[in-house]
Amino acid sequence: METFNENDFMKFKRACNKELVKSWKKRNPEKARQHQRDWRKRNPEKVKQYQENYWRKKYAKHLEEQKTETIEQKAIRLHREGNTQRQIAAELGISLGSVNKYLNK
Repeated sequence: METFNENDFMKFKRACNKELVKSWKKRNPEKARQHQRDWRKRNPEKVKQYQENYWRKKYAKHLEEQKTETIEQKAIRLHREGNTQRQIAAELGISLGSVNKYLNK
C-alpha cells in the first residue's frame, strides 16, 4: 500500500470541496446568495475584518503604484527641470523620438 503525505491529502480534499461548492453555487445561485447573506448576518466581525484587510491591501497597492514613476512621467519631470530632449533620452535610455512623443502629447 502506498503511503501518503498528510499535506498533499489535505490539499486534495480542499480542492475537491472547492469544486463541489462551485458546482453547487452554479446549480443553486439563489440559495448560495441567501447562504452568503445569512453568513454575513451571523459573522459581522469577520465581514468587518475582511473589508478592512481588503481596503488596506488596495490602498497599499495604490501607494505602490504612485511610487513607481513611468518613463513618460520621468521624461516630463526632467524636461521641467530644464534638460534637453537629448539629455533626457540619454538618461532614460530611450530614443530621441520617444522623448519627443512623450513631451508633445
